[in-house]
Amino acid sequence: MSYPRIEIETARLRLRTFVPAEDFDAMFRLWDMEEVTRYIRPGWKPTREHVENYFIRTQKRWDEQGFSHLAMTLREDGRLIGYCGFQYVEETPNVELLYGMEPLYWNQGYVTEAARACLRFAYEQTELDRIIALSYPQNTGSWRVMEKVGMKYEGMVHFYNADLRCYAITRALFEPGSAAYVFRRS
Repeated sequence: MSYPRIEIETARLRLRTFVPAEDFDAMFRLWDMEEVTRYIRPGWKPTREHVENYFIRTQKRWDEQGFSHLAMTLREDGRLIGYCGFQYVEETPNVELLYGMEPLYWNQGYVTEAARACLRFAYEQTELDRIIALSYPQNTGSWRVMEKVGMKYEGMVHFYNADLRCYAITRALFEPGSAAYVFRRS
């Protein structure tokens, strides 16, 4: 695989492609937190194999599609606090923005900062024209992030065996703003 090295710097974050050997323990801990997976996969408990397969799928998406998930790390110390990025919604042509983050960092604007940077990446570095985001109705924090980055509510949809709020934004409507953003590919 020709797994590209992607790095995006924002004011407080560094979003980068995963390094499985370095990121394994942090991702396992993140997914082992019920507060994190409650709205991603309710009742799910990760295994080491889940995390290994996640890294394989992420690498494959980068290679085949030119986009996937990025590790969300703090610029100040490199600590992995979550992930943000894109994937196709199974059996649809829809590309979904998704994210997950350690609860210690919730309500501090990190996910909004990461989501905005990822959208900018998508519209400047890929051919994607429309991106959706999905949220359980009770996950108000998640759909507020979607609204803050300019996504518009389109209604309820049924994906992943659940009724979810669907937001979307197109290339024409996305405004990157003046937030700090540096993109690197190697």
